[in-house]
Amino acid sequence: MTLFFSGSILASGAARGAINVGGDYSWRLITWLQILFPGLVVIFSFLIPESPRWLYVHNKKDEAKKILTKYHGNGDENSIWVTLQLREYEEFLEMDGADKRWWDYRVLVKKGNAYRIGCAILVAILAQFAGNAVLSYFLASVLDAAGYRSYLSQANITLINNCQQFLFAILGTFLVDRFGRRKLLMFAYSACAVIWLGMTVASSKFEESYAGVDAQGSPIYTNDAASKAAIAFVFLFGAAFSIGITPIQ
Repeated sequence: MTLFFSGSILASGAARGAINVGGDYSWRLITWLQILFPGLVVIFSFLIPESPRWLYVHNKKDEAKKILTKYHGNGDENSIWVTLQLREYEEFLEMDGADKRWWDYRVLVKKGNAYRIGCAILVAILAQFAGNAVLSYFLASVLDAAGYRSYLSQANITLINNCQQFLFAILGTFLVDRFGRRKLLMFAYSACAVIWLGMTVASSKFEESYAGVDAQGSPIYTNDAASKAAIAFVFLFGAAFSIGITPIQ
């Protein structure tokens, strides 16, 4: 989840750079990049070794051990970590059960797994409820409300926001083990709520300062401070979300 921003930075950077290209290439460049990287994933996926769990339940135990030895045991087949994993496979994997039936998901609600899957689903839902989707999919509308209406300024803000979110997400990964997931989530959700409140107030104050249109028909607003406050809250929200929610997802 943290490395999601490596892609979003490239995407927003391409969109920003495409402004200067002009013509159809301003959108074709972005589309080609969207095709390029999934294509690379498809090609290089054939070089990825098979899951040792899958190999084990399909009676390919020697191959499973080789992969565990290479990637988890640093070449030592007598590694404690390799031995532990193989023992867990032997004890917990059902050789004739759901691991061999692609359609059988009953294991998700067995042996305490229902609680685990419930936690995962809840975190995913609450992450969307925090408001990040608004600043991802509808950021242009938010920036419009804050007075930043030119495509260039919106592209610059999007790129800068993705970069700073990446840095805070990296920081968050180092804080999870230090403070624990619960404290980090509570801090992030509380901060997001307060920041959203501030952003709403700043945007409404900016809208109240509407003073008509100029000779070119562009809207005139008199409260510059409210506009700057609204954009500051956009960056603050990105930081709070990235440091506490992104790594834990």
